[in-house]
Amino acid sequence: MLESMGLPLPAETLIISASVYCAATHRLDIRWVALAAVMGAVIGDNIGYMIGRRVGLPLLQKYGSRIKLTPQRLLLGRFLFRHHGSGIVFFGRFVALLRVFVALLAGANHMPWPRFMIFNALGGLCWAGSTPPERITWGARSRRYRGQQASGWVWLWRRVLWRVRCSCAAMSSA
Repeated sequence: MLESMGLPLPAETLIISASVYCAATHRLDIRWVALAAVMGAVIGDNIGYMIGRRVGLPLLQKYGSRIKLTPQRLLLGRFLFRHHGSGIVFFGRFVALLRVFVALLAGANHMPWPRFMIFNALGGLCWAGSTPPERITWGARSRRYRGQQASGWVWLWRRVLWRVRCSCAAMSSA
């Protein structure tokens, strides 16, 4: 939730850790982790939107020049959110750095709240709702193929070391 309000915190790491905990201990149902992740994403983004709506644009106009936000770039941002804001909000959920700031920027650029809410909820549902079950499935597969994967990684590591030694030997003899 704090990540969605503009603080760069590792929400994805927390979701993955909780998913692994569910798979390892079976003390927590993965559906609760997914629900908490979706709710945190949506509620946090709505708070970030409100912050951006109230103080975002004046702050960007006053201090934006420090981070190379010229008046022309602010105008471009407003245009992009007006014409493509739905896609920015939805797909911004899947880009780590954009995920932190998309709600603040949507609010600062006065994107209509109902449209923001719909695409924010859809993006949060797709992003946060799919991550825990995906990690559980990945964990089950990795346990099944752990031996095969380990031997593959050992083979790859040996191959890389052999290449490095050959390269070093060729350079020293030249």
